[in-house]
Amino acid sequence: MRICPKCAQKGTEPFCGRDGTPTLRVVDYHPGTPGLVGKLVGDRYRLLSILGEGGMGCVWFGEHIRLRQPVAIKLIHASHSSDAQQRLRFEREALAMSRVQHQNIIRVYDFGFAEGIGPYLA
Repeated sequence: MRICPKCAQKGTEPFCGRDGTPTLRVVDYHPGTPGLVGKLVGDRYRLLSILGEGGMGCVWFGEHIRLRQPVAIKLIHASHSSDAQQRLRFEREALAMSRVQHQNIIRVYDFGFAEGIGPYLA
């Protein structure tokens, strides 16, 4: 399945049928993150599907529930979220990225700690 990061339309084509935006391939399940689809993060973001995984965590496709806007949400793996050094590193990354503004770099709007899920970056 593929999803448009702009309008959240789902489909199978590499470009959105509504606005022509390149679509993202979505993976619905990942062994390290069972049961998170549909969960709320920070009382603002609903996790819809996993987009990918890196060394520290996973990136999810979600939506801001009040604004009904698509959003990418980075979650730290549980194995790192209890480590104070890793959490401090994550917070520094969020603060640094929130100051960067460029058309080719994703913008950070929010970060925090979600009970039962851990640190997140939106």
